[in-house]
Amino acid sequence: MREKIRKESTKIKWEPYFLLFGISFFASYLFTFIYAYFKTGDFRVASKTSEDMINSKHPIVLSSMLVIFLTLLIMQKYPKKTLKCTICGNLGKDLLNCGDKKMKRLCRIHLLEEFKRRFLEFGQNMVVLYPGIEGRKQSYYKYLYCTKERLRKYNLDKLAGHLLERGLRSISGKCKQCGASSAIAYFDKGSFEWQGDFPLIENIIQEPEIMCKKCTLDLILPSLRDFKGYFNIPLEIPSKEEGIFLPYAE
Repeated sequence: MREKIRKESTKIKWEPYFLLFGISFFASYLFTFIYAYFKTGDFRVASKTSEDMINSKHPIVLSSMLVIFLTLLIMQKYPKKTLKCTICGNLGKDLLNCGDKKMKRLCRIHLLEEFKRRFLEFGQNMVVLYPGIEGRKQSYYKYLYCTKERLRKYNLDKLAGHLLERGLRSISGKCKQCGASSAIAYFDKGSFEWQGDFPLIENIIQEPEIMCKKCTLDLILPSLRDFKGYFNIPLEIPSKEEGIFLPYAE
């Protein structure tokens, strides 16, 4: 699995470039039409003229397309200076969902520090699945914290509801790693069969490890830290009541 992730992380992702090219072509067509309309003053003539200019690869079409494409590429590669971490002021590409529809823009260091603090402060038991995000670049990834109510909202109650109940029932005694009071039922990477980069949570191979919050964080933070994309879909913190952390992609 690690070898697969390393190979995928070295591949060039062409989809964003195709999207930029498509946007550039459409914008160039629109620009050409406006240019032709101001020249002719007639809608139909302008439409026919702009099509002829595109079909003949007129220099105006090619140059406008190139300028638009390069501008979009630069905007994508170099985020605006306004994307600042609210704590240190450095570039902050990641978002943290703090609950009650409040978001924080943070750099990766402060994102994980804030996540760690909120995780440790949360007073309820939790079920935690290994994130499995290390080495990946896709930004559609979510690491959801779901209560029973939210599982129903995402139509995941039949799939993960039993896992939440099963995990919570198993929490008792001391952390198996350090001996502190347990609060987490932790399903590591080997607890499930995997399909690509996501666990088949209906196929449990191993029972959860009963752990404290600190020891659980030691296991999941490296995966979140090594995410090669950025959390434009906000990373979530535990809130409200007992729940489950699970990887999810739309």
